Amino acid sequence: MKRFLAVLAVTAVATLLSVPSPAQTLYTAHLDGWQVVPARETPGYGTGSIALFADNSALISLNFYHLLGDETAAGLFGPAPRGGTANLLYTLPLGQFSDFKLTLTGEEVGYLTDGLLYFKVNTTRFPGGEIRGQVDNVPEPGAGALLLAGLLPLAGMALRPRRG
Repeated sequence: MKRFLAVLAVTAVATLLSVPSPAQTLYTAHLDGWQVVPARETPGYGTGSIALFADNSALISLNFYHLLGDETAAGLFGPAPRGGTANLLYTLPLGQFSDFKLTLTGEEVGYLTDGLLYFKVNTTRFPGGEIRGQVDNVPEPGAGALLLAGLLPLAGMALRPRRG
């Protein structure tokens, strides 16, 4: 029993030390009319994502639904907190898209990690923006928590009373 727990502990430490850093960090946004300044009453909504890589390259995706007007423009704006406004940093393609490639400056990466970028979609009905969404980091489960979740059943099996 003691030997099993020692092997379990060594395995846990070795696994934690060997977990590689992620190749990318994922940021997402939920777009709706309430985040536009001023707020808009619209059934429109959407999702946006930014996959940021170590070399500051990024893959951008944007999808939206039920807009009241036809899309006229979409962009990535910053720096601004929720409820604030900012300048256009990048014009994005019209329509829904995925894996649009950009390379962010170091300063823009800072805005992104600080939650100061947002997506906005303008339409014929709302030329100043029908939907908007602040971009947030998607938290990854910690390696330790994942390891613990996987090892708990083994520890339970080792600690249960034996029959016999």
